[in-house]
Amino acid sequence: MQWYSRASYKGIIVNNYKNNDVYEYLIGNSKKVIIWGAGVFGRLIYYKCKKANIKIVAFCDENREIQNSYVDGDICIYGFEKIREMWPSDLFFIITPKEIEEIIRIIETNPKYCWGSVDLFYSIGDLFQLFTYKQLVNSGLFFLIERWFQHYAFSHSETDNIFFPSVDLVITERCSLRCQSCSNLMQYYQKPVDFNINSIKDEVRELSKISDEIFELRILGGEPFMNSDLFEIVEYASQFENIRSICIYTNATLMFSEKEFERLRNINRIWFSISDYGELSINLDKLRNELDRLGIFYHVTDFMWTECSTIKKNNRSSEELTNLFGNCCVNTTVTLLKGNLYPCPFIANGINLSALPKEHGNYINIFERCDLKEIRAKIRKTLINRKFFSLCDYCNGRPMFPTEEELIAPHIQINQPRKYYKYEE
Repeated sequence: MQWYSRASYKGIIVNNYKNNDVYEYLIGNSKKVIIWGAGVFGRLIYYKCKKANIKIVAFCDENREIQNSYVDGDICIYGFEKIREMWPSDLFFIITPKEIEEIIRIIETNPKYCWGSVDLFYSIGDLFQLFTYKQLVNSGLFFLIERWFQHYAFSHSETDNIFFPSVDLVITERCSLRCQSCSNLMQYYQKPVDFNINSIKDEVRELSKISDEIFELRILGGEPFMNSDLFEIVEYASQFENIRSICIYTNATLMFSEKEFERLRNINRIWFSISDYGELSINLDKLRNELDRLGIFYHVTDFMWTECSTIKKNNRSSEELTNLFGNCCVNTTVTLLKGNLYPCPFIANGINLSALPKEHGNYINIFERCDLKEIRAKIRKTLINRKFFSLCDYCNGRPMFPTEEELIAPHIQINQPRKYYKYEE
């Protein structure tokens, strides 16, 4: 353990929290402990301390919007001045944010306070060792962590690691519905097919091999329940430890038998995202009852729809494309379809349909004949930390926060596939 002394404070510096010096120091210590920062990582630190029987008396956060609210029911969030009033001495602060120098300066104003710094970044593997998947989901931390990684880790390219917040694994072109404005372009398929299970397994295995961590593997189509091999695919994907969670996206129009659902009972990293399409989702109640019976988490959502299914070249400028992609709700999700990794489902299905030109720089084949180091370098260059992709110019955009004017009527059904211009192979 390293101690650094200045005129007005002393602190423990731990550059990597795995060292555990801060936690070891606090176990059995009589000091009152405050966690600075009540965001995602502050709460993770709290739960780690709780497991180690380190008593936390409060959170400190200068965000006034969350002050005087509670974490875990009884741990209050205060501003620093309030903490100074309540505990004038003998406090130990665990610091979690990146702006460490400014926070240390504030803590230094009281010479009777100590502090310890732990690294901001947690690996996904450590999170799932610290919590069960159900604990993460039920506490709400799963979705907080997911948002943080989507907006920070995916573009955090100082290392050679390949980390994917979300990967869409497309297992079928078929869907039980034909929505006029499907953002994944299912309404354009004239003769949709399921993908071969052996090919899908090869994709999952190769994806795991080239990735350090995948926060969420999202299994979808089309409608994934159309593929009778769905649960075998889930079982196979769950064998790979660096695939941290598996989500099945469904519109609740179809059901498997109770016997088939039993195959999911012991997969503790799975959850369901269910689109509620009203009268169209005829098996919604049955699906919820089955998942409740198995203790599998699910989230029912009535998504906001925008017109992002029109395929048309717009001849936008680089600045316009940068703004379009920067505001896109899937700009940190990649799509795996027939061995190719694409930046989004629009480009993936557009190329699969030959509705978009197969332009270089908009995808990468994960089965390319090159060594692991080279394919990872190509993935970083092609997919990670990009300002935009050339094929974004064919999309209307999928805004994260659509305006009222941008919203359209959802899940309107059509009788025939939509027509489109087809590029030659």
